This record gives sequence, structure tokens and C-alpha cells, in this order.
Amino acid sequence: MSHDIRTPLNVVIGNTLLAQREKNPPATAQYLEDINSSGKFLLALVNDILDLNKVESGKMDLHPEPYSLRQLRNNLKAIIGPLATEKSQTFTITGCDSDQAYLLDPIRVEQVFFNILSNSVKFTPNGRSLSLACETKPGENGDTLLVFTAKDDGKGMSKEFQKMMFEPFTQETVGGPKVQGTGLGLAIVHNLVSLMNGTIGVVSALNEGTTFTITLPAKTTATPKVEPQIVGTPLLVLKGKRVLVCEDNDLNANILMVLLKDKGLLVERAPDGEKGLEMFIDSAPNHYQAILMDMRMPVMDGLTATKKIRELARNDAKSIPIIAMTANAYDSDVQNCLDAGMNSHLAKPVDPAKIYSTLAHYLSLGNPDEKK
Repeated sequence: MSHDIRTPLNVVIGNTLLAQREKNPPATAQYLEDINSSGKFLLALVNDILDLNKVESGKMDLHPEPYSLRQLRNNLKAIIGPLATEKSQTFTITGCDSDQAYLLDPIRVEQVFFNILSNSVKFTPNGRSLSLACETKPGENGDTLLVFTAKDDGKGMSKEFQKMMFEPFTQETVGGPKVQGTGLGLAIVHNLVSLMNGTIGVVSALNEGTTFTITLPAKTTATPKVEPQIVGTPLLVLKGKRVLVCEDNDLNANILMVLLKDKGLLVERAPDGEKGLEMFIDSAPNHYQAILMDMRMPVMDGLTATKKIRELARNDAKSIPIIAMTANAYDSDVQNCLDAGMNSHLAKPVDPAKIYSTLAHYLSLGNPDEKK
């Protein structure tokens, strides 16, 4: 289902992005913005439904790695900060300054707090405030108990809604107009917190704001290594590099190639995995600096093509970054890509910023074979 829904969404959102780059009359520009907003809302709904289905069916796996409260703070500031600024709200984070690392799944931890804090932004009037406070306490069996308090002075929740707030597709109907949303955010939060063996509690009343308290047990570990940030803009890193795009869908390929060429990349396309393999074999060593690989393609799929490239007896076959860009977005799909020899996985619909930053990361590392 993920692939079948994400593929047409990629075309809708991607072509809207391309159309917005053109000089449009004001009315057309507004129509495109409406399409873009609705497309992103539909994508959020799809992601929420898939996530809820995975966690409720026991198919969601956690991937713990060293992760600090400072990293959480920085990432939440980057995501929630601009949302709060748009509504002239004050957003503060306190107690999350430690570099001590804990074994946590960063994606799922951030998903919990993004859902809670984005709700706070949504249901808090302009000009008011929201906050997140962190503290640590001794836990059981040598664990540390991470205690988070998310607070806002928004519209609050009725007692009736609080009885069913963690059930899917439920939204508050008392105390103001209905706000656009999936009604799945808190259900996902509750399930993720349970999956991480944590607890969640809430204190709220209409017109008196809401306070969530989330506790997560975690084991301490070595401080994570911080990867050096790329200096300069993606344009400087990407310009002049050659990328092989393996994509069978003409519409998806066109969107991607336009976005890549925008940053000065040289782009060649293969309509399937077999042709991509053939083009790589026929090219001079280091002709391509990266490959963007779809998973589902006719003749030869992306996983097989990647394995065959990695098996080739030439140095650049082992070192070239191969990045999956596919509508297959389950944890198992990501792992299959990595097992096949890919370096990274990007889910469709395409997010230009993620494409650029991922390519910039791998291309900034350089190809060791080019230096010999």
C-alpha cells in the first residue's frame, strides 16, 4: 500500500513544486499553494496511518543508537521553532543541554515530541507560549529515567475528550472551531511511548492549557560522534557532479532530474536497473559520482542492480554512493536497501532539501579512488 499511494503523491507534490517555480498569476500561485498544502496533508495522513498500523501490529522495530538530549533540543528547535514563530508564539526548551548519550531511537523519540509540540502550536492562540522541560532521574536496573514535560497555555482539552484522546481518529470538538488534522497524532504518541517502555500522562482543562508528562527509560552509553557539518551551500558541493538516476516512471524521473539540474548537477537516466547497470559498466571509472536508485523497476529491480554493481571488479563500484529513492518506506524496505549495498534511503514523495543534503553529505566525503 505504501508504494501504491506514495507514487502518485510524488507526482502531485513534485509537479506542484516545479509549477511553483514558474512565473504565475496571483490566482494560479494560490491554487498551486492550495494543492501543495493539501498534498502535504495527505502525505502526513498516509504516514500516520502506516505508522499506526505498524506499531499496532507489532511490526515497528526500534533502532537504538547513541543520542543526547542536546541533539533532541537542537532538532526540535529547528522543526518546531519556525512553526511557533509563524504564530508569534514563544517556544522554550530547558534542561536539555547535556551531551550525555542514551540508547534511544532518535526518529521515534523525535516523532513523539514533534506530534505533541506541533499540536501545542496548532491549538495555542497566536502570541502565547509553549515549552518543553527535560530532567533525569535514577531508574530501575541501572537505567536512567528521562522525564519530559511539554506545556502550553492553549485552548486545553475537555474531560470528555481526555477519556478517548489516545484512540485513533479522535479530535476535540468542544471549546472552539475544528482544526485540520488526522486525529492520529496522539494515538501514535501513546503507542510509541509504550513501545519504548515509557509512560505518558496529561493534565488539561478547557481554556487552561495542557501539560504532558512523558517518561522514557534509557541506558547511558558513550557520547555520540558528531559528524562534521558541510561548509557552504549544497550548490557549491553539488555543482558539476554527475549522477545516474535509475527510475522507470517518466513523471517521477522528470521531476527528479529538474530538481537535480537546478543545483548544477549533471544527470543521466536509466529506465530500469538492468540499463543502469549497463550504463555504469560502460562508463569510465569515476564517471558517475552518485547513483539514485528506485527499488521497483521492470527488467531488473534496484536491489538486484545495486548488488551487481557492488560485485563489479572496479574500485568505484565499491565506493560510489548509491541512494535509494523509493515509495517503499517500511523499516524492512530500508534494511533491504542497506543489505543490498546502498548507502542511504529516501522515501518518496521527493523532498528537495533532503535530496540535496543527502547528496551533499556523500559527495563532500569525496571518492577515494579519484585521489589515487
